[in-house]
Amino acid sequence: MNRLHGMVVGCLVLVAMWAGGCASMQSYELSVKNQTDKPLTLWLTKQGDEREAAWLPPEALATSNATDVRTIGGIVVMPGKTGFTPQPVKGSFSGHDQAILRVYSNAMTLDQVLAMSRRSPNRIDVPLLPGKTALIIHDRTGKLEAAPAGK
Repeated sequence: MNRLHGMVVGCLVLVAMWAGGCASMQSYELSVKNQTDKPLTLWLTKQGDEREAAWLPPEALATSNATDVRTIGGIVVMPGKTGFTPQPVKGSFSGHDQAILRVYSNAMTLDQVLAMSRRSPNRIDVPLLPGKTALIIHDRTGKLEAAPAGK
């Protein structure tokens, strides 16, 4: 009976981990080269269940009392320049969470960022993997596009 009980509990734990995901600390380092003719506004956020003040999307930041200083949110990168994280940005991620770099054309205020739809050609959301990511942003086709640097 004890062995069967242990197996059932073990299976339930595995199902819970698979369904809800276990949160783990992940680290991200970014460099983003602006190859457009306009400034870019960069915002590092995450989608999913885990909420952390340093990773709030603009829409959540606008309605929160967060006073946390963001490492990359709202950073403006001028044409021909490269923006980067001065140190790794860490966060707690579960199985449903995804780090996202939002890139907006032009130097934007928070109100302007909030007004821009993800379907706009002047915005691109780039999913990120943990570790180092180097991107080049261009707008050759009239909308923002991201490509890995060096390719």
